[in-house]
Amino acid sequence: LVFAIPATAFATGTAARTADEIRLRYSQLKPVYTGSVYSVAPSTVAPYAAGALTPGYLQDGLNAINYVRYLAGVADDVALDPS
Repeated sequence: LVFAIPATAFATGTAARTADEIRLRYSQLKPVYTGSVYSVAPSTVAPYAAGALTPGYLQDGLNAINYVRYLAGVADDVALDPS
């Protein structure tokens, strides 16, 4: 059994975006953090430790995810959750 799905079912509403809007969103979300990736360095030998990433580095990663989601036309409101 084969189903035909109309192309409009996958429309994301990105066609109306201008290059200026895309540049503006990038300027809001571009990476800005400089410094160490880790606030606590991981250990790969005993005693093992996962370490911890710096908040600024995490925010840059989150911003990158949200920018790509914006470009794709899906909700760009992903948030960090420590749990």
